[in-house]
Amino acid sequence: MDDKIVRVPEQKIDFVSVIIDEFQGITQKVVHISADYQSVSNDRFIIVDTACTITLPIANKGKLITVKSTASVAITIQGNGTETIDGAGATALTTIYERITLLFNGTEWSEI
Repeated sequence: MDDKIVRVPEQKIDFVSVIIDEFQGITQKVVHISADYQSVSNDRFIIVDTACTITLPIANKGKLITVKSTASVAITIQGNGTETIDGAGATALTTIYERITLLFNGTEWSEI
């Protein structure tokens, strides 16, 4: 496995780590955020250390995304546009080290 860290000069993103699995050819991005964030299609893991709102990306069926809190704050996770999360417009993480993994089924996001 080949690990690379890319520094991005944006206020919302502290760092981006790109992990490349040589056997499967899969690129998964880890994003550490400290402000509201619009997720993009290649985000796989989002680590959050402050109260904020994360908007999930426009996604293809089968997209997985995990959000993890590293602080005792309220983190709101919402669908993109009319997309829902288990039928609701949003869900939240409220305790330190809480996490949620979501799967997009082509219509809505589901917690798995």
